[in-house]
Amino acid sequence: MDTTLRVTGGKAILAIVGTVGSFLFGCSGTTWTHARAAPDYRAPQHITVAILVEAEGEGIHEAVQELRESLTAELRSFGIVSTFVDQAPSRPSAELRVTQWDMGDRWERYCLLKAGQGYIVVTVRVTLEGDRPGYYGVARGHVDGGSFGGSYLNSASAAGESIAKAIATGIVQ
Repeated sequence: MDTTLRVTGGKAILAIVGTVGSFLFGCSGTTWTHARAAPDYRAPQHITVAILVEAEGEGIHEAVQELRESLTAELRSFGIVSTFVDQAPSRPSAELRVTQWDMGDRWERYCLLKAGQGYIVVTVRVTLEGDRPGYYGVARGHVDGGSFGGSYLNSASAAGESIAKAIATGIVQ
């Protein structure tokens, strides 16, 4: 009986720590739609990236910078070197179009739990050597909680990491 109490108590403590941790460290992630990879897709060792911004709104410049930084770091972790350009990139390339942006409401995320969600929507198109299509999809990064509501930049960071993983692996997310 004493053992049962310790195991049950331990599970309860882990559940509490997990719940508290999600509020302290953030609740963010990425969902994909229309994602597909070419059957012969192989990740490039070096990729030229253009981030084209069609969306507007408060905090968009910081969000795009966060998207870029998280994308670069995650690509680097896969051994892929990225170069960023402002115009149509040479091949192999990734064209990222930021089509929607909403920083959400941090106060609502903090007080109302999951309300006030912030998000970024990015259309991803990877083109390989010889203008062959490589990967395509629409990534939606979001933040809906975290320490004091979670930073609006968490949505861009989550999207950048997920996009880099898709480029590096070709796995349809």
